[in-house]
Amino acid sequence: MVQITESQIETYSVVIHPPDEVISAVAALKQSLEQKIGWYHSVHSLAHITFNIFKARVSAISQWEAYLSDFSSNHSPIPLHFDRTESFSNGSFVLLANEPTNLLLKETMRDFNNNRPKGAVKKSQRPHLTIARKLSAEQMAIATELIANVNIHFTLDRLVLRKLNLARGQYDIIATFPFNCQRSTL
Repeated sequence: MVQITESQIETYSVVIHPPDEVISAVAALKQSLEQKIGWYHSVHSLAHITFNIFKARVSAISQWEAYLSDFSSNHSPIPLHFDRTESFSNGSFVLLANEPTNLLLKETMRDFNNNRPKGAVKKSQRPHLTIARKLSAEQMAIATELIANVNIHFTLDRLVLRKLNLARGQYDIIATFPFNCQRSTL
């Protein structure tokens, strides 16, 4: 068993973690693509929208947890709608949000990253749900044809802090931060 020390540096990410039914719907899309092209990168990754990825000492994670708790308690849930696909030049095939959702997500991500704990962070530039990564041109054509129409709705109601599990090559959830702000309407 590997023992982790307080000074050890680990890789973490902050993500939107959709509800189970959305995770299942995206997993079904991934499985249908796997049946057509075989194994591919991200086939077993759970659906999520990355805010950022960072490295930190285990002892510094409490700062991130406090920030996430404060940020989440001051934000209200946001309805999200993903209705199109796109292929990126790096071989990624993704689900994209409609324009109103995209603007809300970008604003929320910008707010989050403006005041986050200091340190180097890789920020997501374009909110998306990844279906596949590192696809060849032929695989991308199959993915584009197979998954042409999407219509996924869910509510952004929490952020999740995850830590990279090197043994599995996947991230493990270490904490969840629900959006708690109750804004009154006049």
